[in-house]
Amino acid sequence: MQITTHDMPTLADIPHLQDNHDDAVQAVSTGAEAAPGRLDESVADATQMLIDRGDVTRAAELAAEHWRMHPASPAAAFNCGYALQMAGRHADAIVPYRKVLDLAPAWPSLKNNLAIAIRMSGGDSDVEHALVEGALDDDPHDARAWTNAVITRLNRFDLDGAQRAATRAVWLAPDSPRATNNAAAMLKEAQQWGDAERYALRTCALDPHDPTHRYNLSLLRLARGDFASGWADYEARWRGAGELRGRLPVFAQPRWRGESLAGKALLVWGEQGLGDVLQFSRYLPLLAERVHREGGRIVWNVFPELGALIARSLGHHADVFDIGTRI
Repeated sequence: MQITTHDMPTLADIPHLQDNHDDAVQAVSTGAEAAPGRLDESVADATQMLIDRGDVTRAAELAAEHWRMHPASPAAAFNCGYALQMAGRHADAIVPYRKVLDLAPAWPSLKNNLAIAIRMSGGDSDVEHALVEGALDDDPHDARAWTNAVITRLNRFDLDGAQRAATRAVWLAPDSPRATNNAAAMLKEAQQWGDAERYALRTCALDPHDPTHRYNLSLLRLARGDFASGWADYEARWRGAGELRGRLPVFAQPRWRGESLAGKALLVWGEQGLGDVLQFSRYLPLLAERVHREGGRIVWNVFPELGALIARSLGHHADVFDIGTRI
């Protein structure tokens, strides 16, 4: 199951003081005489406003410039790390976050956010785990840290610990789709299928516009053997699976919806990995039999690495067997 990995909070309870983002950016260069805390707050507010407007690049630039001018400010460093994270620059966010760790190790949300930055940049999972546990030591009521602890504990094969974390996260934040999503992931690992599906459905209801949740639900249903619902939900993979998002090829011809193939050609192609081809190529003869019975033709595009193997075993079922076209 794909896990939600963007569990970082927004800057906690900072009001939007600036009505014009140009004025907000100007505050960095003209506000040097202001009280440091007030300037940090103003820049944090302007950063959040830019993020809310979708201008994450400018938000990161503003926050980085403010930290450059005030390197001893933990608030400036945290805001810089946060803005970089919101811009998807998780590896870059580690440096300012570590600076905050030196200056003010109990800074709210710091350890949780730094743990996510380490995870998203492929860092040390032991360090990530220690940071999340440290965040819980700092604030045992931090729902977001409990939410992330579900995953760090699962990654360490600590199913009991993950269950305690999921229970606590959902109790503290019952309407958080991230908490319910990770609870579903834990329950799936525990093979508590009914409860896992219940939480997955709850996640979809709480955040219906995120296709990742529907994709996660599809994997759960397929694992349970509920193929009718699972395969229907699996169509969400093109927007919900990180490895497939944005990679759906655009064809001039329409997708097949089960209608008659008389006088038509059906293209079958490998959309994911080599293992998927090996797993599902056994169904090609059944599909080919239907296509030919209806008076159609079948074109099978296979990854070149598997071309010789598939051609010897199943290639004769296709009217056209192709390994030279990259889809």
